Amino acid sequence: MYSFITIATFQFPHEAQIFKSKLESEGIAVFLKDELTVQMHSYINAIGGIKLQVREPDVASAMDILQEAGVTGVVAEQEEPAYIRWIDRRTNEIPVLKKLPVVMRGFILLAVILTAVVVGVLLALITGTVSK
Repeated sequence: MYSFITIATFQFPHEAQIFKSKLESEGIAVFLKDELTVQMHSYINAIGGIKLQVREPDVASAMDILQEAGVTGVVAEQEEPAYIRWIDRRTNEIPVLKKLPVVMRGFILLAVILTAVVVGVLLALITGTVSK
């Protein structure tokens, strides 16, 4: 399964629809993220506009098509940092955590590790295995 990558953002739904149709006519699957939110509430600036997204393998050809069509500022979103991917791989199989966003899973993982360290130090102090 491919992830979708944002390659352009638009302020107005009709602009996004025009370029979505152009890409679909070229055989590229397109998703418009936040389109309905912008239509319902005018949160354009708060959410960063309507994001035109394509599948990962189609990014290069879709960007070329949009640049030829005159869309300026076409840039693929940055890949997630390595530590985010590491956290995602480690926590994605835990049933309770897998529905949470990756950042939240990271905070929970950090809290569990810190708790284990603190409990270990306290137990060592209580049992007297740590010299003063």
